[in-house]
Amino acid sequence: MKTFKIVYLALLALVFVSCDKDELIEDQTSIPKGGDALALKFEVKTQQDQMGDFAENAMIEFQDKIWSYGGVNDYGATGGHFGWNSDNGINWISLPIEPSTLTSFRRGHTITFFKDELYLIGGKDNTENPYGDIWKSNDGITWTTVHAIAPFGEIPEHATLVLNDKMYVIAGNSTTTNTEVWSTINGRDWIQETTNAFSGRAGQKGIVFNNAMYIVGGEDISGRKLNEIWTSTNGSSWSQINFIHFPGRNAHTVSLYDNKVWVIGGKDASIDYNSEIWYSENMTDWTIYTEARPSDEGINSHTILNYSDKLWLFGGYQNDGTGTSELRGEITTIEIE
Repeated sequence: MKTFKIVYLALLALVFVSCDKDELIEDQTSIPKGGDALALKFEVKTQQDQMGDFAENAMIEFQDKIWSYGGVNDYGATGGHFGWNSDNGINWISLPIEPSTLTSFRRGHTITFFKDELYLIGGKDNTENPYGDIWKSNDGITWTTVHAIAPFGEIPEHATLVLNDKMYVIAGNSTTTNTEVWSTINGRDWIQETTNAFSGRAGQKGIVFNNAMYIVGGEDISGRKLNEIWTSTNGSSWSQINFIHFPGRNAHTVSLYDNKVWVIGGKDASIDYNSEIWYSENMTDWTIYTEARPSDEGINSHTILNYSDKLWLFGGYQNDGTGTSELRGEITTIEIE
């Protein structure tokens, strides 16, 4: 009997230790992970460029220049100030965009390089009416209509990604309960990959990383800020990354730099001007940057590009000190020291 009790207690202790170990491992998922802390260098290139103060524009690197389309700026979005480009990220030229029917106010749109051409898709006007058009250009200035209304219909605050010679549109709509995904091999003919990739949302950001598409964040039908990350290699089947460290958000940016994905700023559940910088090497384990920065002011509706081996942060909205959104025209570079 004594021997039995000893064996029983030993087994009980082993189970207890095993359970503790499992719980410890589970608890560790709530701790931001990563390698050694990075040292970042921030440099303000200009407080205000030729675009003045600006936000909500769509930007892309094309033909060794940075191109900007639509959004809000000091000059409005009409009268020849719909498009700009720069060969250094600092000095900008207003473009004579043709046709003029494209230069109406537009935000929540995307600009994407696909099959040697630029594609401008969807968005919404200044009264929140959505666009459903698709335009293309081979020089960034002269545009032709691909669809006045695309097969997927009106589409604001979506994401457009290119993977394996296909262009995908991941619908953005916070008034629906699901998310449609459409694809094309030529920019003109579209097929519906799925009617329900995941729950409906708007303002999500997309990125292609390690041969897969990822959708980060957004705002759902109830106004809840999401910290979900969904991934797919084919557009039709999507799976959710199990654990995300950063708070839910929209109006943020997602970018690729130094083989890492960076999530910067946006609006979360508690603040409209988030100042956080997060990065990940695998989209599962995330680290928050905690070292000194030039400013701890938050930002939303800005743009980020990986250009000339640096992250370039353009424009956006900040708090004017009274809680009101204030346009900013600052252009700042971020690089690893």
